[in-house]
Amino acid sequence: MKIPAPTRIFLNLNGVEPGDKFEDLAEVTWSEERVWEQDVEYIRFDEVENILIRVAEKWGKEYGGSRKCILGRRAKTILENR
Repeated sequence: MKIPAPTRIFLNLNGVEPGDKFEDLAEVTWSEERVWEQDVEYIRFDEVENILIRVAEKWGKEYGGSRKCILGRRAKTILENR
């Protein structure tokens, strides 16, 4: 079951310095759009898996490759849960 959440979100990091530790931040915020240049984009893992499956299927059809080989160890779990 797909959870009703955005496909991608951004961790807003305005004011965070390179040497700062994440666990020491007093507060972090997320948004559906980039707010600051240094924001970090996160894409849902289930969406990434779907992309990998489509690429693997295309690879198998067009280039004679193996879908299982491309997906590696995750192949069994991914394909069983489709």
